[in-house]
Amino acid sequence: MSWSLFVGHRLRHELECAVDVVGRASRMAREIQRHYCDAGASTNQATTVAKADASPVTIADLAVQALILGELHAVFPQDRFVAEETSGSIRDAAMEHGIRSWLAQHARHGVEERVRASIDLGADAGGAQGRIWVLDPVDGTKGFLRNQQFCIALALLVDGSAELGVLGCPNLSAAQEAERVVSTYTQGAADEKCLTIVNGPDGCVFFAARGAGAFMKSLVQDPGQALPRQIHVNGNADPSWAIMAESVERGHSSHTLTGKIIRILGIRQRLGVDSQCKYGLLSRGEACVFLRFPRVDYVENIWDHAAGAVVLKEAGGLVTDAFGNELDFSRGRKLLNVRGIVATNGHMHPAVLAAVRHVLAEEEACG
Repeated sequence: MSWSLFVGHRLRHELECAVDVVGRASRMAREIQRHYCDAGASTNQATTVAKADASPVTIADLAVQALILGELHAVFPQDRFVAEETSGSIRDAAMEHGIRSWLAQHARHGVEERVRASIDLGADAGGAQGRIWVLDPVDGTKGFLRNQQFCIALALLVDGSAELGVLGCPNLSAAQEAERVVSTYTQGAADEKCLTIVNGPDGCVFFAARGAGAFMKSLVQDPGQALPRQIHVNGNADPSWAIMAESVERGHSSHTLTGKIIRILGIRQRLGVDSQCKYGLLSRGEACVFLRFPRVDYVENIWDHAAGAVVLKEAGGLVTDAFGNELDFSRGRKLLNVRGIVATNGHMHPAVLAAVRHVLAEEEACG
């Protein structure tokens, strides 16, 4: 891939390395998904363990984290890393052998020989100083296990500011508009259409660096087919034509709350998509709004939004909390004092924020 688009940019080398490693990790994760999670595979083959919060961790989460952190550490040894998983999730020798086997096919720099150490590079506390890579190795693990959409999300923070973002979406078609089907993932109003994305044949990578725009390329390895193209949000300001993206899993975001918000706005199309793929869809103009309202006691992690926020902003969109405040990635591993996430194409942001505030005020009044 030609990097002439980023000539002179201070993070050109970092972006080149990040896109390369996320691309290879995305292809590996897609192979793992097809091996373990296709309809013919038994449930036990998924080699899944549960963390303390009951969220699942798969071989893919651990292999992707080892590959990306291990390789970046080899190239940028002074940088720090914040990532979701720990080597404590490797439950036995058989699971570790499986991870090594996948890495032997896809990793460089001998990462397969230091699996646990590579995974545990991600234990940094984060903060407002220095260069910190932030990784969600498999964002949307439940989507991964359903053999649907998931995302590998990598960002670089410099002194607390998100400067670079890469989203590897192995099942999201690089076509401008992914194929959709009617879905029953949520119970919408009578006049609402609920849709989900069909897995594409190629997959794609979104990438951006502050001040350089946002781009997308196919995951296919043929250089002629993998040329990047610049992407932009759509210019729609009319809610009646808008598509709202939200999580498929009810545990990730309240469908009831988002339903109230979009009815105020007059949005009649809901698109259920796991992971930060939603940021990619907004960035290439395929959706206008992404709303996330997890349970009140849930504190967002910085890896859930850092990469997607960079890509969306560079494509012309906006992402804030429910009250219009910018997301602050400089306060450690968590996004503190955030009540909901509102991401839009920018044109609809004021109207969406007004509807969000109205609904949240009603919720608070009702106790």
